[in-house]
Amino acid sequence: MRHPAWVTLCAVLLGGLFMGAKWLEADGSDSGGIMFEPVNIGDFKVTIIEGGALDSTSKQKLECELPNGGVITYLIPEGKMVGKGDVLVRFSDADLKEKISAQRVSVVNAYRDLTNAVKDLAIKGEETLLANRASEDELKFAESDLLKYIEGDYPMSELELNTSKALAEEELKRAEEKLRLTHKLNEKGYATDTQVSAEEFTVRQKQLQIKQYDMRLMVLQKYDKPKQEQKLKATVNTRRVHLKSTFRRSD
Repeated sequence: MRHPAWVTLCAVLLGGLFMGAKWLEADGSDSGGIMFEPVNIGDFKVTIIEGGALDSTSKQKLECELPNGGVITYLIPEGKMVGKGDVLVRFSDADLKEKISAQRVSVVNAYRDLTNAVKDLAIKGEETLLANRASEDELKFAESDLLKYIEGDYPMSELELNTSKALAEEELKRAEEKLRLTHKLNEKGYATDTQVSAEEFTVRQKQLQIKQYDMRLMVLQKYDKPKQEQKLKATVNTRRVHLKSTFRRSD
């Protein structure tokens, strides 16, 4: 059916054989040595002695789309009639199965990595939140320490020194008054020179105490206060920078 010329040739030959068989049967004469063969269903072989080439009127090109080709495990026999859905050629799928298996392993590993990454991200988020809070608390503590020193520790130290100095000054006045009275008593013979010396020593002692308090106040006001304030302010600035850095890392 795909080669009209062949169909025509076969029809002519079959017609000639049929007419010859009818003629011989009607005549009934001697066959003259002619041999006959019973008709059987089967392939009808036709030999063409003329040169030429056969080609189909309709072609369908099949191409293997597998990378680097493939190994054929099945090929339909040549000349077999086929219909829609019939398998013409089958390639080995061992490589594909191996790749699919490898991809499945990769997917499982990727899913596992994703799960671990999600857990790590959650932990990292909690750690970041704690770090941010810790940085905020450190800044608050540093600011509180600075304010505490300016409004509490320094005034308290200064007040203690001034109070001690005031008490020493009052004791000095009493010691000086007692020394004056002791001198008068000594002049009248009611007090000894030893008593006068003792009272003089007490006066000198109180005077030295007042000088010590003056020096301690000078050191506190001139050196300790600026140094401590600068140190605490530097800590506050450091905590602020650390807090900003912590927030940037957490973004």
